[in-house]
Amino acid sequence: MVDTHYQMDIPFKVLPPQLPNNRSLAEKRLGRRLAKNPEMHDRYKAEIENLLDKRYAERVLSSDIDASPGGTWYLPHHNVVNPNKPEKLRIVFDCAAEYAGTSLNKNVMQGPDMTNKLIGVLVRFREQRVAVMGDIEAMFHQVKVTPSHRDVLRFLWWRDGDIANQPEVFRMAVHLFGGVWCPSCASYALHRTAEDHEDEFDPEVITTVMENFYADDCLKSVENDEKAMKLVEQLCKLLSMGGFRLTKWLSNSPKVIESIPLEERAKSAKEVDLDNGLLPVERALGVHWDTHRDVLGIKIKPKEKGYTRRGLLSIVSSVYDPLGFVCPFVLQAKKIFQDECKRGKDWDDELEPGNLEQWMKWLQGLPKLEEFSVPRCIVPQEFGSPTSVQLHHFCDGSMVAYGAVSYIRLVDNRGHIHTSFLMGKLRLAPMKSMTIPRLELSAAVMAVRMDSILQREMRLEVQSTTFWTDSQIVLQYIKNTSKRFQTFVTNRVNVIHDGLLPAQWRYVDTRSNPADDASRGLDAKQMLCQSRWKQGLAFLSADETAWPVEPEASPDLLQDDKEVKHEAKTCAVEGVAPDDVINTLLKRYSSWHHLKKTVAWLLRFKAWLRNHRQQEPQVSLHVHNLQAAEKAIIAHLQEKHFGEEVRALKTNGTISRKSAVYSLDPVMDDDGLLRVGGRLKMAPLAEQAKHPLIVLREHHVAELVIRHYHERKSAHSGREYVLCLTRERFWIPRARPLINRVLRDCVVCRRIKGKTCAQRMADLPKDRVTPGDPSFTCTGVDCFGPFFVKRGRSQEKRYGCLFTCLATRAIHIEKLNQMDPASFINALVRFSAKRGMPKRMRPDDAEVLTPNHLLLLRAGQPAPPGNFIKQDAYGRRWRHVQLLAYQFWKRWIREYLPTQQLRRKWIDPQRNVVAGDTVLIMEEATPRRNWPLGLITRTFPGKDGLVRPAEVKTRQNIVVRPVDKLCLLESAD
Repeated sequence: MVDTHYQMDIPFKVLPPQLPNNRSLAEKRLGRRLAKNPEMHDRYKAEIENLLDKRYAERVLSSDIDASPGGTWYLPHHNVVNPNKPEKLRIVFDCAAEYAGTSLNKNVMQGPDMTNKLIGVLVRFREQRVAVMGDIEAMFHQVKVTPSHRDVLRFLWWRDGDIANQPEVFRMAVHLFGGVWCPSCASYALHRTAEDHEDEFDPEVITTVMENFYADDCLKSVENDEKAMKLVEQLCKLLSMGGFRLTKWLSNSPKVIESIPLEERAKSAKEVDLDNGLLPVERALGVHWDTHRDVLGIKIKPKEKGYTRRGLLSIVSSVYDPLGFVCPFVLQAKKIFQDECKRGKDWDDELEPGNLEQWMKWLQGLPKLEEFSVPRCIVPQEFGSPTSVQLHHFCDGSMVAYGAVSYIRLVDNRGHIHTSFLMGKLRLAPMKSMTIPRLELSAAVMAVRMDSILQREMRLEVQSTTFWTDSQIVLQYIKNTSKRFQTFVTNRVNVIHDGLLPAQWRYVDTRSNPADDASRGLDAKQMLCQSRWKQGLAFLSADETAWPVEPEASPDLLQDDKEVKHEAKTCAVEGVAPDDVINTLLKRYSSWHHLKKTVAWLLRFKAWLRNHRQQEPQVSLHVHNLQAAEKAIIAHLQEKHFGEEVRALKTNGTISRKSAVYSLDPVMDDDGLLRVGGRLKMAPLAEQAKHPLIVLREHHVAELVIRHYHERKSAHSGREYVLCLTRERFWIPRARPLINRVLRDCVVCRRIKGKTCAQRMADLPKDRVTPGDPSFTCTGVDCFGPFFVKRGRSQEKRYGCLFTCLATRAIHIEKLNQMDPASFINALVRFSAKRGMPKRMRPDDAEVLTPNHLLLLRAGQPAPPGNFIKQDAYGRRWRHVQLLAYQFWKRWIREYLPTQQLRRKWIDPQRNVVAGDTVLIMEEATPRRNWPLGLITRTFPGKDGLVRPAEVKTRQNIVVRPVDKLCLLESAD
């Protein structure tokens, strides 16, 4: 710490940083906004002087300006004014400004996200009766920067703020607004303050710092005034030890506000008359908090944006509602926006008449929504001490949207019951048609995720959770134990089953379901008049015996459901010889660990059958059980495949020189197992590493062992490392080929480093080998770029269009102003004017080059050059030109064409990809870990029967890719 403030380095990716000198960029942007708005200059100047007075910034001496080459960076800066706080001006430094292809943010690590979840802070803010709210003054500026790193935080400003003077060099001495690393550093310093003084304050004070701050805002609720006053005092004292000043306090309790010094209160609380008991309205993390009535609501000041899709989206996005208080009302506007998107109109086109009428009606209801409010505290004033806390989640889906709403049900020590709204959420139904059961199931998943959030963030101890839905089909999905469903349903049912019991799901009538408001929407009048959305259903305030009972479901409810997989049952009888029973068991498993567990249970069952009167059955396996199973498996293999060696060692202690394991000098251990004798008896190794068990390479168990060490022990490492790990316990003769096969079949390894597919190179097309036609008769087309060019003061993109003659390989390049069809058509016209119109063009699949038939114009059939003799060289000029063309094509056939005979690569035919193969789609500009998975649905064999392109279905769409861009993960075989 320095001067009671924490001091932290800037977390550079590379030390020391190597940055270009970008002073010219900072000079260019200095004062650009002030020149446009001179009235802002005085406020801007005052803010700069404030930074210098508080030592947040410092002047750089002229002798030090060039002292740190490569470690200097000049930050452009500008002002930001919050529309809700127009009197406050904040200077933001643009750490993302790029110069020479780099920026300060690009050279710095972001750091961990230590900010609490917004929903969690708001939910905890509503748990107790007395609430307090505070703000850390200039939080980022309270954490100092190490002096050696301050030169990358330089900025320019005029002496005395006079624009006529030459700008001087300053630098920030603290972390600032605009740096990608600053939120993490500031949050770390705040938490470190609490951790360093943990023994000096009450646990609740420490917990408040760790859990009830969102960036620089503190929101906390406690049981009574005395606790609130003590908490405010201790929080201020604690944070001052880390250099933070906690101020702008506000509370719903006049007694608490009165106990806070006047200069430490929020501005609205300074002007209030506490004697009259009228408390102000303030924003709590963007949500309006009426401290007098102690309710939460929203306040919207929509600006005129025009009746277009752009204006609609702007106004809807301005409705800040993190807990979903008014999401049924917002749904109507979102539905209008989705309908406009379906029509495919431009952003600035006027809305359709029907949608425009609905939009005007919605805007008229928007001001009324300010009357809607929800009690901040979920526990009423007259309510006793809660003895039971329950969460109830309602979900519903329709063709418009699907959503969920959560309530908390409290029971006090006097038996009184109270229900409070916690949060709501909804999503529009996808534009692609989806069935009602799927939408209802998606709503159920949303309810489960909301429960997970609330359980994690709330500090009240929840005794039980109940989920309500009006869909009997969804209830059947959740409670099903026998049927198998399609992938969509299976994945979502698995999410629901993860940590929840089917008994927690109950049925509610459609007309009573409050989530129906979220899935269908409410207008402003309904939001204000209806109590169901805000307070929950009446039966929640009654005893549980009065809750709705699920009607008896029809046994045929899922009989004809398309989501149920109907499988044909096939019965077969296979005779197995007694000697092969154990081998059949061993070959049934694909995991060494699962095989050992199965054998361990069989051995335990065998032992229990022998002594079941003396032993109680055990319900779990122990390590010694797995070890015994391993020995039993190896003993069976060695008896079957090394029987002669085992018997020879038991009788005379030596084995035949013709034995396959003779060079291993095998020995017999106390358990009768064959181990390597070897030469490492004196080595400082574990006994089992000196004498590993011998396992035949050709048996399935050897493959299981190799796969076990490859997948579980070595984290999919390479051959030699897997071999080393395996030989610590097992010796598999000639194991490397087996390891290679296991690595080759491993899907994870294929995904990480598998090679792409290949196929024998195809024959050259007719366009490439036909002589006699003029150049560019058959032309290939492709685009490249962009290149940045300077046009005036701005930079613009330009592209190139490459035309290649398929026969002569001649090249012609045209410029494209934009990557669009119009620019390409202009380039094609220019090309045709110079080279003639091609007969055939082969573009790639870029949008500006397809469909090709819309771009080509008709061209006349050119006359062939003809056959010539030597005397033609003395004719007129045009015959001479024709002769030259004839000689060119003659040499082209004799000298160039034979060079195309050889296949330089892809010589041998390879396995054709087939429909059903699982592949990884190569994307050159994307890291391999982000390559999409795909399923081959169709192939396109060539004339030689070999497949070179294939149609691949991904999660988003269906694409056609060449096989050299596909990496085979699993074959359909």
